[in-house]
Amino acid sequence: MLLKTANFGQVQARELRAHTPTVTTGKLFRVLVGEMYSRLIRGRGWRDGFEGGAESLYQPFSLFCVHVMLWERQLQPSLDERYRELKEQARRAT
Repeated sequence: MLLKTANFGQVQARELRAHTPTVTTGKLFRVLVGEMYSRLIRGRGWRDGFEGGAESLYQPFSLFCVHVMLWERQLQPSLDERYRELKEQARRAT
């Protein structure tokens, strides 16, 4: 399931990039808590036993991962560029 989340999360983040405003820390928190509330409490996932509880916790985690991937795509400069800068700074310091 985690591998599927990682693979499909990248696809979903790419699709959301054009339609979603900038992801903030508050948005990440709201997505996680809101989805958990929606599935666990309002959707009564807890009434389906262990499986329902696990699903009610996993799906918000999955959506949170998608939004983190989207946040990474929105970063300017990108994470790769930041890591290159840090490596260069470390190389110059030694």
